[in-house]
Amino acid sequence: MSSKQKFIPLVSATVIGFSLVPIAPHWIDTVAAQTPPQPLLQEQGMLEEGDKVLADDDSLYDVHQFEGRAGQSLSISVESEDFDTYLLLSDVNGNVLGESDDIDPENTNSAFTVELTEDGTYNIIINGYEASDRGRYNLTVTPLEIVTSEGTIVTSEGTDDLTAIESAIADTIRQDGYEGQIDVRPYMVSNYALATYAYGEVAGQALLKQENGQWTIVSRDGGSLQDVNMLVELGVPREIAEELAIGPDI
Repeated sequence: MSSKQKFIPLVSATVIGFSLVPIAPHWIDTVAAQTPPQPLLQEQGMLEEGDKVLADDDSLYDVHQFEGRAGQSLSISVESEDFDTYLLLSDVNGNVLGESDDIDPENTNSAFTVELTEDGTYNIIINGYEASDRGRYNLTVTPLEIVTSEGTIVTSEGTDDLTAIESAIADTIRQDGYEGQIDVRPYMVSNYALATYAYGEVAGQALLKQENGQWTIVSRDGGSLQDVNMLVELGVPREIAEELAIGPDI
């Protein structure tokens, strides 16, 4: 079935509820063994008589609501052997953040990945492509995260972030003429990172910010930048500065 855009109404009525537990940022360990992320949610549902009805085509839909956090990256998918699925994610204001009809021409299940834009309530809408669609479905919500053997967490996209942060700091240190090994351990919150670095007998911290997909150094200090007021003075929003400041000492 070819893809089409559906109008999904603003959702505020009774929902099928669940909660995604926010995962605090952690130090990233590049050495520890990594295991695939575990689903945050695996739920079975059914489109059946009595469900909500979409006004523009009379198709049925269910709503699953959750609390998400800014910067949280998720894979959302729905599978059914009974009907052609349609999947949509919106915020409480009805703004569509992601949608999917068919995964490919041979697969009528639906899936997409999304990075949440703010803390708050989000709605997952499970819909049949045709008004006659009925049947069971499986909804899965999986964080784009890798859990290491030491319990640390990094988003799968964050592995690229780690490389970029390491490179930004290492390039700066290399400019000072150092050619040996450089150890970098970043602590990321949203689009900011506080990274401890060590080389030779030197240790310090660097504050980095991600803009337009690029990590750049805001400040590099031979001591510690782990102070809320100092981070705020460097332009970090206070809420993020408070989270960065709780990281381990150098």
